[in-house]
Amino acid sequence: RIPAGCRKVVLSFGGSLGAQKLNEEMLGVFENYGKKHPEVLFFHAAGDRCKEEFAVAFEKTGLKDCPNIRCSDYIYDMPKYMAAADLVICRAGASTLSELTALGVPAILVPSPNVTNHHQEKNAALLGDHGAALVLPEEGLDGKKLFAAAAGILNDPQRMETMSQNMAALGIPD
Repeated sequence: RIPAGCRKVVLSFGGSLGAQKLNEEMLGVFENYGKKHPEVLFFHAAGDRCKEEFAVAFEKTGLKDCPNIRCSDYIYDMPKYMAAADLVICRAGASTLSELTALGVPAILVPSPNVTNHHQEKNAALLGDHGAALVLPEEGLDGKKLFAAAAGILNDPQRMETMSQNMAALGIPD
Protein backbone atom coordinates (compact mmCIF):
# COMPACT_ATOMS: atom_id res chain seq x y z
CA ARG A 1 0.00 0.00 0.00
CA ILE A 2 1.28 3.45 -0.95
CA PRO A 3 1.00 6.03 1.86
CA ALA A 4 -0.63 9.40 1.26
CA GLY A 5 1.87 11.98 0.10
CA CYS A 6 4.06 9.56 -1.84
CA ARG A 7 4.23 10.62 -5.46
CA LYS A 8 6.99 8.35 -6.74
CA VAL A 9 7.77 4.68 -6.13
CA VAL A 10 11.25 3.19 -6.44
CA LEU A 11 11.77 -0.56 -6.45
CA SER A 12 15.26 -1.97 -5.91
CA PHE A 13 16.57 -5.51 -5.76
CA GLY A 14 19.58 -7.60 -6.64
CA GLY A 15 17.84 -10.85 -7.50
CA SER A 16 16.42 -13.58 -5.30
CA LEU A 17 19.75 -14.23 -3.59
CA GLY A 18 20.61 -10.56 -3.37
CA ALA A 19 23.59 -8.45 -4.36
CA GLN A 20 25.80 -7.29 -1.54
CA LYS A 21 27.20 -4.25 -3.37
CA LEU A 22 23.76 -3.07 -4.47
CA ASN A 23 22.45 -3.50 -0.91
CA GLU A 24 25.35 -1.47 0.48
CA GLU A 25 24.85 1.38 -1.94
CA MET A 26 21.07 1.45 -1.51
CA LEU A 27 21.74 2.27 2.14
CA GLY A 28 23.43 5.45 0.88
CA VAL A 29 20.38 6.24 -1.23
CA PHE A 30 18.11 5.71 1.77
CA GLU A 31 20.26 7.96 3.94
CA ASN A 32 20.03 10.74 1.33
CA TYR A 33 16.29 10.35 0.73
CA GLY A 34 14.91 8.90 3.95
CA LYS A 35 12.96 11.37 6.02
CA LYS A 36 14.11 14.26 3.80
CA HIS A 37 11.93 13.17 0.88
CA PRO A 38 8.73 11.51 2.09
CA GLU A 39 7.24 11.89 -1.39
CA VAL A 40 9.40 8.98 -2.60
CA LEU A 41 8.48 5.49 -1.46
CA PHE A 42 11.18 2.82 -1.61
CA PHE A 43 10.68 -0.93 -1.72
CA HIS A 44 13.95 -2.85 -1.45
CA ALA A 45 14.53 -6.61 -1.45
CA ALA A 46 17.88 -7.55 0.06
CA GLY A 47 17.83 -11.17 -1.10
CA ASP A 48 18.03 -14.42 0.79
CA ARG A 49 21.83 -14.67 0.84
CA CYS A 50 22.29 -11.09 2.08
CA LYS A 51 19.33 -10.65 4.42
CA GLU A 52 21.09 -10.86 7.80
CA GLU A 53 23.97 -8.59 6.87
CA PHE A 54 21.61 -6.09 5.26
CA ALA A 55 19.28 -6.07 8.27
CA VAL A 56 22.17 -5.20 10.60
CA ALA A 57 23.44 -2.44 8.29
CA PHE A 58 19.95 -1.02 7.76
CA GLU A 59 19.35 -0.93 11.52
CA LYS A 60 22.50 1.20 11.90
CA THR A 61 21.15 3.85 9.52
CA GLY A 62 18.43 4.78 12.00
CA LEU A 63 15.84 4.64 9.20
CA LYS A 64 14.15 1.39 10.17
CA ASP A 65 10.96 3.20 11.18
CA CYS A 66 10.99 5.59 8.22
CA PRO A 67 7.53 5.13 6.63
CA ASN A 68 8.73 5.65 3.06
CA ILE A 69 11.44 2.96 3.15
CA ARG A 70 10.31 -0.65 3.20
CA CYS A 71 12.84 -3.43 3.13
CA SER A 72 12.35 -7.16 2.97
CA ASP A 73 14.32 -10.27 2.17
CA TYR A 74 12.26 -11.12 -0.88
CA ILE A 75 9.32 -9.72 -2.84
CA TYR A 76 6.78 -12.43 -3.54
CA ASP A 77 4.50 -10.41 -5.80
CA MET A 78 7.08 -8.81 -8.07
CA PRO A 79 4.66 -8.08 -10.97
CA LYS A 80 2.59 -5.85 -8.67
CA TYR A 81 5.63 -4.00 -7.38
CA MET A 82 7.16 -3.54 -10.83
CA ALA A 83 3.88 -2.22 -12.20
CA ALA A 84 3.68 0.32 -9.35
CA ALA A 85 7.29 1.47 -9.78
CA ASP A 86 8.25 4.76 -11.38
CA LEU A 87 11.89 3.69 -11.31
CA VAL A 88 13.60 0.33 -10.79
CA ILE A 89 17.19 -0.07 -9.56
CA CYS A 90 18.46 -3.59 -10.21
CA ARG A 91 20.84 -5.99 -11.87
CA ALA A 92 20.57 -6.69 -15.60
CA GLY A 93 19.49 -10.31 -15.94
CA ALA A 94 17.55 -11.18 -19.08
CA SER A 95 14.28 -12.08 -17.33
CA THR A 96 14.23 -8.90 -15.30
CA LEU A 97 14.93 -6.79 -18.37
CA SER A 98 12.20 -8.49 -20.35
CA GLU A 99 9.76 -7.61 -17.56
CA LEU A 100 10.93 -4.01 -17.45
CA THR A 101 10.60 -3.58 -21.20
CA ALA A 102 7.16 -5.19 -21.25
CA LEU A 103 6.01 -2.73 -18.58
CA GLY A 104 7.95 0.28 -19.87
CA VAL A 105 9.52 1.07 -16.49
CA PRO A 106 12.67 3.26 -16.49
CA ALA A 107 15.63 1.71 -14.73
CA ILE A 108 19.05 2.20 -13.27
CA LEU A 109 20.94 -0.97 -14.08
CA VAL A 110 23.97 -2.15 -12.12
CA PRO A 111 25.12 -5.21 -14.08
CA SER A 112 26.74 -8.00 -12.10
CA PRO A 113 30.42 -8.27 -12.95
CA ASN A 114 30.37 -11.91 -11.76
CA VAL A 115 28.46 -13.60 -14.58
CA THR A 116 29.64 -15.67 -17.51
CA ASN A 117 30.77 -13.71 -20.59
CA HIS A 118 29.66 -10.42 -19.02
CA HIS A 119 26.15 -10.98 -20.36
CA GLN A 120 24.55 -8.59 -17.87
CA GLU A 121 26.82 -5.81 -19.06
CA LYS A 122 25.78 -6.53 -22.66
CA ASN A 123 22.10 -6.67 -21.69
CA ALA A 124 22.34 -3.36 -19.85
CA ALA A 125 24.28 -1.68 -22.64
CA LEU A 126 21.47 -2.38 -25.10
CA LEU A 127 18.92 -0.63 -22.89
CA GLY A 128 21.35 2.17 -22.11
CA ASP A 129 22.12 2.73 -25.79
CA HIS A 130 18.40 3.09 -26.48
CA GLY A 131 17.86 5.62 -23.68
CA ALA A 132 15.67 3.24 -21.70
CA ALA A 133 17.99 2.84 -18.73
CA LEU A 134 20.94 4.44 -17.02
CA VAL A 135 23.78 1.94 -16.68
CA LEU A 136 26.13 2.25 -13.71
CA PRO A 137 29.03 -0.18 -13.44
CA GLU A 138 29.43 -1.77 -10.03
CA GLU A 139 33.09 -0.80 -9.94
CA GLY A 140 33.36 2.65 -8.43
CA LEU A 141 29.68 2.79 -7.49
CA ASP A 142 28.81 4.37 -4.17
CA GLY A 143 25.66 5.51 -2.43
CA LYS A 144 26.19 9.16 -3.39
CA LYS A 145 26.49 8.34 -7.10
CA LEU A 146 23.47 6.07 -6.97
CA PHE A 147 21.47 8.71 -5.10
CA ALA A 148 22.46 11.40 -7.63
CA ALA A 149 21.47 9.10 -10.51
CA ALA A 150 18.09 8.27 -8.97
CA ALA A 151 17.37 11.90 -8.05
CA GLY A 152 18.37 13.02 -11.54
CA ILE A 153 15.75 10.74 -13.05
CA LEU A 154 13.02 11.17 -10.42
CA ASN A 155 13.26 14.96 -10.55
CA ASP A 156 13.00 15.15 -14.34
CA PRO A 157 9.51 14.14 -15.50
CA GLN A 158 10.41 14.52 -19.18
CA ARG A 159 13.42 12.24 -18.79
CA MET A 160 11.29 9.66 -16.96
CA GLU A 161 8.68 9.75 -19.70
CA THR A 162 11.29 9.42 -22.45
CA MET A 163 12.98 6.52 -20.68
CA SER A 164 9.60 4.84 -20.17
CA GLN A 165 8.71 5.21 -23.86
CA ASN A 166 12.13 3.93 -24.92
CA MET A 167 11.86 0.99 -22.53
CA ALA A 168 8.38 0.08 -23.81
CA ALA A 169 9.58 0.33 -27.43
CA LEU A 170 12.05 -2.46 -26.68
CA GLY A 171 9.44 -4.65 -25.01
CA ILE A 172 7.75 -7.74 -26.35
CA PRO A 173 4.63 -7.95 -24.18
CA ASP A 174 3.46 -11.27 -25.65
